[in-house]
Amino acid sequence: MKGKKTRLLPLALCSCRVVDVPPVGKEEMARILRHKLAAFYPGSPDDLYFDFVKEGEQALLFFSPRTRIDSIREMEGVLPLYSTWHTLSGISRKDGPYAVPSGGKYDLYIYNDNKLVETRVVDTIPPELEAEVLSPNIAVSRMYGPLFQNKKRRNYFLPNLLLVGLILFLPQLAFFRQIKMDDSYITSLKREIADLTVENAQASASQEELNSLYEEYEDLRENRPLDITLFLSELSAALGRDVEIESLVLKNGAFQMNGVGINPLGKMERFQDNVHFGNVVPYQVKAIESSSRETFSLSGVFQGE
Repeated sequence: MKGKKTRLLPLALCSCRVVDVPPVGKEEMARILRHKLAAFYPGSPDDLYFDFVKEGEQALLFFSPRTRIDSIREMEGVLPLYSTWHTLSGISRKDGPYAVPSGGKYDLYIYNDNKLVETRVVDTIPPELEAEVLSPNIAVSRMYGPLFQNKKRRNYFLPNLLLVGLILFLPQLAFFRQIKMDDSYITSLKREIADLTVENAQASASQEELNSLYEEYEDLRENRPLDITLFLSELSAALGRDVEIESLVLKNGAFQMNGVGINPLGKMERFQDNVHFGNVVPYQVKAIESSSRETFSLSGVFQGE
């Protein structure tokens, strides 16, 4: 950072909170932390700039009112903004209290075995704490970028092209990949629902946010892709080898087919015994002249689970 001006924000201007988060990706972590802002800030999250840094098993959540940050940028220009915490980021193993002087006060960061446990602003360092005092002019670590920056959108043209290729040439691979991604996302949502439930009991967290997560979870579960391979396998087992399928339509779990085979009415018991099928009804059964075979139609519902 040598030769480039930066702006250190004290805790009085930029709050810092320690948040436990599940092991998820950056985008999902940002969504979870946005929900958790309600526990630290009484207003709308839209009124805040917020950012986070992953430190070990913790996420450090930084937030400040938009009006405050916009005012600093208007007066001082668009400088890289860092919290006073960044002056500690070059220390690999942190334990005990660290103090950063700021505007006649001290930003106090207390660590226990390399985990941040408390942050506060004090007029003077308490005598019972032997805090290590760090210079506020120390060059910030290059490990972490500045706060509240506009993130550049990545170019997803090539990944999207590869995805189209997978959908066209490897449908089954795309299907199982989607199921795995949905399961992972549902698992993270379940963790978040559990966290919000505990916070509701302890701090009366927003019921509206919890309901929104439940609705999103139910929507994912209900709109899960249908396993075409399972449907065709179960349909073939129920019909038997003597049936030829002439036409088949499957939409949103409901199916209708026309076929030719021997004793189609006798096969209804197989559909009744199969947990994957429901409301299967035969109709338009007609004998084929000079043959033991019959033409028939079926309609019913396929439940994939």
